[in-house]
Amino acid sequence: MSEYSEQKLALFHIQLQPHPRARDQVVATTDFTEGSVIFKQHALATALLPAEKGRRCDACSRLAFDRALRRCSGCAEYYYCDEHCQRYHWQKNHKRICKLYSSFSASLGSLPEHSRMDAILLSHLLAQITPDDLTTDSSPVQTLLSLLPSPQEENPAPPVCNVPQFVPSILVQTLFVRFQNNNFAMHSHLSTFGHGIFPLASRLFNHSCVPNAAARYILRPREPVKMEVVALRPILAGEEICIPYVDPALLETRQQIFKLSYGFECRCSSCQFLSRISKNQLPSEASPDTSELEAGLRELSGVDEGSITRLRTSIVQDTIPSHLHPAFKEAFISSLSKKFTDAAHDGPYDVAQKAGAALLALYLMIYPDNYPQVGMHLLELAKVVWNDIVKNGEDRVKRRTARNYATAARGVLAVFGEEGDEGGPLSELAMLEDLLWNS
Repeated sequence: MSEYSEQKLALFHIQLQPHPRARDQVVATTDFTEGSVIFKQHALATALLPAEKGRRCDACSRLAFDRALRRCSGCAEYYYCDEHCQRYHWQKNHKRICKLYSSFSASLGSLPEHSRMDAILLSHLLAQITPDDLTTDSSPVQTLLSLLPSPQEENPAPPVCNVPQFVPSILVQTLFVRFQNNNFAMHSHLSTFGHGIFPLASRLFNHSCVPNAAARYILRPREPVKMEVVALRPILAGEEICIPYVDPALLETRQQIFKLSYGFECRCSSCQFLSRISKNQLPSEASPDTSELEAGLRELSGVDEGSITRLRTSIVQDTIPSHLHPAFKEAFISSLSKKFTDAAHDGPYDVAQKAGAALLALYLMIYPDNYPQVGMHLLELAKVVWNDIVKNGEDRVKRRTARNYATAARGVLAVFGEEGDEGGPLSELAMLEDLLWNS
């Protein structure tokens, strides 16, 4: 049996079953409450984004904050929390590439960033493979090899730092075309810091744009990043568990990503709704004057003035009136988000609050229950109203509005739970709640 043996999956209260269109589907064998951790797996291999190098530990991926990282004296290109993380990473894979890495890194300069990331991630993977990994059915490497290849499997593997003598060259290409479309963007507080290979998670979870679960990433000293799949809403025994492969707010480009990167067409309810919207109702550019569209979004969702205490994405997309269909455009979402962000910190706060409420309304139509981006946006809305109170004085409406946003933010963020680096939105929310209720 492989790493995804029935006995192992039974420990997670899940099992693989045939799927009418996909290879398989993973279903719950028990009821899960919202916030339940359904599945856990440490990364087989990881690589930090170039912008995060020197800011995060290359072993555990934790952010340095105000502490100085320890630099590898051999290649001078890897950084560590302390000698313990450095020793752990040396044994894991770094000792096999350290002497070669500086010249290898320099050779990648002409490649696009995504190709450089692939080259580094593949190099890390090859540096830690053992002969047993290639012969033991239960090894994570064998699980990786069991995955479906990328639709673009003709693409040659990028250059790698070092290929172990016992690894045939054909296997390098085989590994590449399987992790190419099966690695995850790891995030802390919803900001991507690197990519990781989680073979069993790739094998188990299908995609949905209206998922009932989502992945979070746990960072601990001297261990690889751990993925936890969390239930966003109650999941009943026998129900398929799906996660999002891309941000569901990529309304126009996600189908193209699915076809090019994963080789499938998504048929979830959200994608079916978008396919039914006439193209002539979706202008190629967001209209310069979107005030009526923003007001219509706020009115339909009922989120104006923060009159909420607990959010549910109860708006059925097929009931959305046609005059609001232009909101389902990536250009409109981007312009509305920029309008909110530009006014959120220094004002004008009335502009930020109206744009933010309209954006929240749109998020409630796009994202499923308890999706973390909704919670993060609610927190930002609560902070905007608090900034307004501090700068312009308060009244009962402002404080009530800020409290309502904060309460709704906690309802969402508590389901997703703590993840990533220390601090984060839940800690930030606790400080804001103290100000809103005790000052």
